[in-house]
Amino acid sequence: MKQNLVMGRAERAQRAMMLEVCAYPKPGNVDRCHDYPDTRLEHFLASAIMVRPVFDEAEKTGGRVGFFLQTDDFWRDYASLRAQGVHFAEEPRREAYGTVVVFEDLYGNRWDLLQQGPVPDLD
Repeated sequence: MKQNLVMGRAERAQRAMMLEVCAYPKPGNVDRCHDYPDTRLEHFLASAIMVRPVFDEAEKTGGRVGFFLQTDDFWRDYASLRAQGVHFAEEPRREAYGTVVVFEDLYGNRWDLLQQGPVPDLD
């Protein structure tokens, strides 16, 4: 059975958090050899475990647009992407800065297709 040896950013962040809390010595801090009456190493390890879903979501830009594809012809590139089966999360819209639409790549990352400058008609 082949194992997946590639570790994502979320997993690396979680492991770094767990290793940091276990480091010794850290004067004045909780570590694997020193607890406080109301705070123990287990509290920090539990936090590192429980934060994983947050890291997973952050790795995917938190559901927000993380990338921008600027074009000099919005409608040409929009039509081309649609013809190739790209999933658009919304309809094209006009903003003060130009024409934009959000689409998703194969991995769920959200992108803006953007033409800046004078806003072409949405028709």
